[in-house]
Amino acid sequence: MSCVLGAVYFIRSPSFALGMSALLILNAGIAIRGPSYQATIISLFGEDDIDTVLSVHGLAVSIAKLAGPLFVAYVIHQSLTALPALVGIVASLWTVMVIVFWDKAQWRTTIKNNGVDKAPPTSLINLTSAKNLLLVGALAFGCCSVQTLLPSLVRLHYGDNATRYTLLMVFWGVGALLGTFSGRFSIRLFARYEEAVLTLIFSITTTLLALTSHVVIHGLALLLCGCALFILFIRLCGDLTRASPPGQRAFRLSLYFFSNYLGGTLGALAWGLIARFQGANSAMLIASILVLLLGSIMFNKQRRLP
Repeated sequence: MSCVLGAVYFIRSPSFALGMSALLILNAGIAIRGPSYQATIISLFGEDDIDTVLSVHGLAVSIAKLAGPLFVAYVIHQSLTALPALVGIVASLWTVMVIVFWDKAQWRTTIKNNGVDKAPPTSLINLTSAKNLLLVGALAFGCCSVQTLLPSLVRLHYGDNATRYTLLMVFWGVGALLGTFSGRFSIRLFARYEEAVLTLIFSITTTLLALTSHVVIHGLALLLCGCALFILFIRLCGDLTRASPPGQRAFRLSLYFFSNYLGGTLGALAWGLIARFQGANSAMLIASILVLLLGSIMFNKQRRLP
């Protein structure tokens, strides 16, 4: 990855294919290493702290996503085209060093005894986990509509205004940051129905995005939307992690990310096609209804619990 980053930024005429290759390798590395990385961090804390650990991890990611565009804007303004490559190379080497020398967690999916690997005695996946993974994929399918359709909505209401789009995305990122700190308040307020209420909030905010054209309303809607989605996916990931034995967490987190990415990819394709033929507003309303139906499924599931 470091070599590709260096080639993209140091050669005079970097090709589009080379840049896409860099993105492909980067995302593949995240998908491969990410679950193991999270399982390593979770193994350092108790079961009751899983949601908190995931929230702090999400906070770091959200800060990076907010700081990244500012860093890129500074680089472009100062014409420091080599700086991203240098930062990428240093970050990649640091990551490799951490993996090789410091990752000694005891969550491994195999148990070594006299040089022979033995599989864990329990099954790798059960019916409850499979249902949760399907729910994660379905939610990702519906919730990715915001990122997919927001550029079209901005163009529809405000014209080709890159500044307005960036401002609205900042509201989305700030909402995710708020989700980090409001998770404990949310679970105390909504108790067992928290996940269903969060999907209802998402449905209401996306409806506001589709039916209104005022930038203040859009900003507040994205703020609530980002906050609700952050807490919702942290809860789903935490539930799946707690239901997994320590030796299977990396594997099940891999399935979680696969379900999330697959749902998001299919959703981006579907909402883009619907917006092309029916308009962005109609596509957003359909997504709102879909997520509301998923919320009703969550509500019924929680209502049946003792």
